[in-house]
Amino acid sequence: ADPLSLSFAFAAGAAFPSAVAVQKQKELDAARAEFEEQIAQLETSIKTSDKQLGELLVINSRQARQKKDEFVELQRSYNIQLERLKEMVGEFSDKYELQQNECRMMERAMKTMERENLQYKERGAVLMSQLEESQSKLQQAMDDIANSPFEKNPILR
Repeated sequence: ADPLSLSFAFAAGAAFPSAVAVQKQKELDAARAEFEEQIAQLETSIKTSDKQLGELLVINSRQARQKKDEFVELQRSYNIQLERLKEMVGEFSDKYELQQNECRMMERAMKTMERENLQYKERGAVLMSQLEESQSKLQQAMDDIANSPFEKNPILR
C-alpha cells in the first residue's frame, strides 16, 4: 500500500492506527535494509579503495626509492665528473702557467743574446777600426823605412 493512501485512510478513519504503524514500520525496515545495503556497499568500496591506495602507496614508495636511488647515483656521477673537470682545469692552468714561464724565460734569453750580439758587433767594429789603424801605421812605417836614406844607400844597409 502506498504511504499517501494509508495516510488518507487513517485520516478518514478507514485504517486503524496499528495498521498504519505496521505499514510505517515496514517502510522503515525497508529503508533501513536499503541503507544498510548501501553502507555495506560503501564499506566494501572503501575497503577496495583502501587496498588499492595501499598498493599504490607501496608501488609509489618503491618507485620513489628507485627514483631516489637513481637521483643519488646521478648526483654521485655528477660530483665525480665535476671533480674530474676541476682536476683537468687545474692541470691545464698549471701547464699554461709553465708554458708562460718558459716563454718569458726564452724571451729574456733572446733579449740577452741580442744584447750580447750587439756588444760583440760593437767590439768587433772597435777592433776592426783598431786593426785598420794599426795596418795604416804599419804601412806608414814600412813606407817610411822604404823611403829612409839608410834603405836607399847600399852601404848603410
